[in-house]
Amino acid sequence: MKKMQTYKLKGKKVFIGIDVSKRKYSLNVRSEKMMVEQLNMPADYEVLGNHLRNKYPLCDISVMYEAGFSGFGLHDFLTDQGYQCIVTPPTSVTMEKVDKKKCDTRDAARLAKNLENGDYKECFVPDNERREDRLISRKLEQIQKDLSREKNRVRRLFDFCDLNGNNTSERWYVSDWVAARKLSQLDSPLGLSLRIHFEHIDLLLKHRREARRALFKIGRKERYERAVEILSSMPGIGVFSATRLVLEWGEDWSRFTTAAKIAGFSGLTASEYSTGDHQYRGHVTGQSRGVIRAILIQCAWVAIRYDPVLLRKYNRISKNSGSKKKAIVGVARKMVVRMRAIMLSGQEYDIGLLEEQKQIKRA
Repeated sequence: MKKMQTYKLKGKKVFIGIDVSKRKYSLNVRSEKMMVEQLNMPADYEVLGNHLRNKYPLCDISVMYEAGFSGFGLHDFLTDQGYQCIVTPPTSVTMEKVDKKKCDTRDAARLAKNLENGDYKECFVPDNERREDRLISRKLEQIQKDLSREKNRVRRLFDFCDLNGNNTSERWYVSDWVAARKLSQLDSPLGLSLRIHFEHIDLLLKHRREARRALFKIGRKERYERAVEILSSMPGIGVFSATRLVLEWGEDWSRFTTAAKIAGFSGLTASEYSTGDHQYRGHVTGQSRGVIRAILIQCAWVAIRYDPVLLRKYNRISKNSGSKKKAIVGVARKMVVRMRAIMLSGQEYDIGLLEEQKQIKRA
C-alpha cells in the first residue's frame, strides 16, 4: 500500500488504531484513506506521547483502542495530552467475513480503518472516582464466586468420601453444614482438609460483610444518593442492587436516548439470525456484564409479587411461550425500560403509573 510522507500531514486529520497488550503497543496510522505508518513500540505512555508529538505535530489526531485488561489509563493519558481518544467494545469491532487471520498489526489496522470511516461504537468512560467505587461492587462479585466455589469443594469432598449416605440432593441445608463442621474437628486427614476449607469459607464470609458495608457507604455518597433512591423505589430493587446498577451504568442515563438502546445495552434483548423468509430469534445477546443481568433477573422475580402490571406481563409471556425463564427475562427487560424512565424524570417509581398513562392516551 502506498504510504503518505509524514511531512505532508501537518494540519490534517490523522486516525490511529492501537492494539494494546501488556508489553507493547501496535500502531496503525491513517490519513486521507491511506496508511501512513505501522509500527510496534513498548507499552509506555511517555514513549507513545513523544512519538505522537514528534512525528505528527499540528495534526488533528484521533486514537481508538479496544477496552480490555488495562482499563482506561491510556484513555486518560491521551485525553490529557489533548488528543481525541475512543475506547470501543471488542465485540463491536467490525471486520470482513472472509478475514480468517488475526494478529496485533491486523487488529490495529482494522481499528484505524474503522475509526477513519466512523464505523465503531464507543464505550462510556467513567471518571476515576466511580471507577474506584465500582471496584467494591466487582470485588463483592468475586468474593461470592470464590465462596460458591469453596462450598462446592466441600460438597464434592463428601461425594468422593461417600459421606452423604442416602442424601442424594444437591442442596445442603443448615444441618448439613453443621454436621460437616463437626467432622472438621476430627484428628485425621479428612478433618484437616475440612478445616482448611472452612477457614477459607469463614474468611470469605468476613470479607463479604466488609464489602457489603463499604458498598452501603458508597451508595450514600452525595453523587449517588439520589440515583440510588430513585432506583430502589421500584419493587424488587433493594439498596444494594440499586447501588451496583448506579456504579455500573452511572447516575446520568441520558446517553440512553431510547428505550431500545438501554434494553440492548442490558443484554436482555433476543439475538436474531434471519435471512429471506426465514426468521429465527435465539437467546439473549448477553451484551452487558453477566452479574448485572443476574441482579436484574433476581429483582424481576421479586417485582412480580408486588407490581400487578409486571405480573400480568409475566403471565402472558409464560402462557404464550410455555417458558417461565423467557417470561422473567421479558419482565426484567421491561423493568430496565422503566428504570430509564424514572431516572430521566427524576421521580420515584409509582406502581402501575406508566400503564395507566398509556390507557389514558388510548382513550
